[in-house]
Amino acid sequence: MSKLLPTVLVAACGLLHCGPTLPVKAAVVNCTTKQPIADAQFDRMGNISRTGADGTWQTTTIGNGGFPVDVFKEGYKKDKFKLEPGDKVNNICLMPDGT
Repeated sequence: MSKLLPTVLVAACGLLHCGPTLPVKAAVVNCTTKQPIADAQFDRMGNISRTGADGTWQTTTIGNGGFPVDVFKEGYKKDKFKLEPGDKVNNICLMPDGT
């Protein structure tokens, strides 16, 4: 039994993505002012979170081709777009609500 335990743990980690998640080197800026948004974060798993009062966004624009991505309140996960390790992202532009 004890000899099987390491193998089971390795298999589980492979399925659950154990270990650190490397952030994508990308700036998150306001589309209008071009100023960085310090409390917004974007990681390689395709999640955007923000520690803001409302936490609501309309869309983001990914710099490599301007691909529109729906962004929801913190805690929700998008199902149409994910970054993979090695993807090059130049900029993330957050549009204000109502635009």
